[in-house]
Amino acid sequence: MTPKTSIGRSLRRRRSRFAGTRNCLLGMSVFVLIGAQASAFTAYVSNEKSNTVSVIDTDKFTVAKTIKVGQRPRGIELTKDGKFILVAVGDDDTIQVIDVRTHEIVATLPSGPDPELFTQDHTGKILYVANENDNTVTIIDLERRVRR
Repeated sequence: MTPKTSIGRSLRRRRSRFAGTRNCLLGMSVFVLIGAQASAFTAYVSNEKSNTVSVIDTDKFTVAKTIKVGQRPRGIELTKDGKFILVAVGDDDTIQVIDVRTHEIVATLPSGPDPELFTQDHTGKILYVANENDNTVTIIDLERRVRR
């Protein structure tokens, strides 16, 4: 037996064992996916031209509600705790806070000129807002709802 033949047999056995394990795992994952209950999600879309936020039922792919917001809504994000939607309202120079249960605006946060996009820190307590008109960043304390 030459070294090449021995290595070839060994590799074939390893591939065969791997294929069996892979097929077993694939079968279990399909079972889990089939057995899992389907659940609906909600999507929120800012509509810059109509000054609204659309609430989308992703299970039915329909607009469940339309929320009137300030002038030229742009960036939109769910808070880390999942309780509020934040919307950058460009022409009003603010960030509006929408309660996800009631779909009502519950607060308006100060921002710089023409807020476009934003991100939260890893704790969800600080919001960093990119202001388009003057290329600045506004830092907002989300717990106290004030600029820092």
